[in-house]
Amino acid sequence: MRTANKSWKYLPFIVLAFILTSTSARASIACTGNTEVVAEYLFFEGAGSTVVNTGADGDDGNAVLTNGASFNSDVPPSNAGCGWSIQLPATGAGSTTPAIETAGTYDPLAGASNFTLMAWIKRASGGSNSNTSARIVSDTSSLTLTSATAGVEFRFSGSAGTLSLRVNGNEVSTTVGGIAPNSNVWRHVAVVYDGTRPATNTLTRNAHFYVDGIQRGSGNTLQDEVVGANTNRLTLGNSSVGRGAANIMVGKMDDMLILYGFAPYAVGNGETSAVIRCFMLANDDIERPTITCPDNVSVGTDPGLCTASNVNLGQAAAGDNCGVASLVNDAPAVFPAGTNLVIWTTTDYAGNSISCTQMVTVTDSEPPTISCPPDITTNTGPCLVAITNLNLGQPIASDNCGVVSLISFAPAEFPVGTTSVTWKAWDAAGNQDECSQQVTVEPSQTADCDGDGLTDWEEVQVYQTDPDNPSTAGDGLSDGWKVQYGFDPTVSVPAECRPRYW
Repeated sequence: MRTANKSWKYLPFIVLAFILTSTSARASIACTGNTEVVAEYLFFEGAGSTVVNTGADGDDGNAVLTNGASFNSDVPPSNAGCGWSIQLPATGAGSTTPAIETAGTYDPLAGASNFTLMAWIKRASGGSNSNTSARIVSDTSSLTLTSATAGVEFRFSGSAGTLSLRVNGNEVSTTVGGIAPNSNVWRHVAVVYDGTRPATNTLTRNAHFYVDGIQRGSGNTLQDEVVGANTNRLTLGNSSVGRGAANIMVGKMDDMLILYGFAPYAVGNGETSAVIRCFMLANDDIERPTITCPDNVSVGTDPGLCTASNVNLGQAAAGDNCGVASLVNDAPAVFPAGTNLVIWTTTDYAGNSISCTQMVTVTDSEPPTISCPPDITTNTGPCLVAITNLNLGQPIASDNCGVVSLISFAPAEFPVGTTSVTWKAWDAAGNQDECSQQVTVEPSQTADCDGDGLTDWEEVQVYQTDPDNPSTAGDGLSDGWKVQYGFDPTVSVPAECRPRYW
């Protein structure tokens, strides 16, 4: 609730907080004076009995439809067939008069020394003696024009539809006609009160009225009035007090705005105010679109590459109460391996937007390639000692996303014979490949471990004798002697064949 002693130095913070936390942008966001909009009734709800205030006062200014007031699909031209208006029928009187009413003692203009009020109106004939002194917005404490009356009232006056403004019991009107009670067309009306400015000529008089953004008349003098606080609720469509038949605004209303502390300069009779026109032409669609992202996508990398191209993302589904203007995403032409997020965004014609996120997973399933070092053949030392610290060389490995690990499964020692060494390569995705390297260790071709006259290589490779035992057959005759005289060194020599001196 606004009160006369409430400080307004916090208004910028309040407005900023609203902008940051609102789920969708205001339709008039670009208009000069937008940050001073304390109450804004755009009637975008379409159902139920609650009217949401999207101005800086937020929930404090929420209202309800009473006594037959209802939402209607008939809207002013600025809304291009989108959204809703409020229908105020010509029924009821007193406490049963249709209206839009805030709860409690909501007082958005208390303490204001200047302000602007505006609304789209479609007046319809309400029968004899009705819809002539119709209220557009009211929070006054009394119908009686006395100095004790607190608050503001913006209304039509008489059968010509003259526009009138009341501030604290002081009332001024246009000097030319406004909108007749049975005009039955959408018209935009506004009043600006700049009470702290000197009222010295037709452009600086304190109260000036507009129809369809064009100033009507030269304005009126109503200087230095500060809006008094009162305990009446704010009403749209009738008076906050004394709801007689003459006070009913019969017809439809849309885009009702109250701007605290904002009063654009008068432009002169018959001239167009760019500021008023901006608010007048703004679309009242503040409902964000809806969007559903396509299913998440999983694809493999392109052959030989660590990326995926030509990925079929599918198509997001978008909808809006007033039509979708665009549906785009930020997907790159090429996706790197791993998890990628694609942001889909849809925007409607009023600039409201919403986004969703699709996940694109690019999997590297391509294994590395590996080529082992050349096979190795080498000789051991005397007595078939195993080889240690053998230089195996290095394999050649590559991968579309890069090799992260390359190891060999080689023993610490290589004995005589052929040993298979396995080399493996891994990439970051865990794919692997392997190859085998053959290491052949042969006995020495020069060493004679047991001194039997045969080299280690001859004993192992040719005669299959024990290079550590000079007499493999155990008959006391050396392996070398047997070879020299044509005997098999692995078999004992018969006694009759041995030398006689033995």
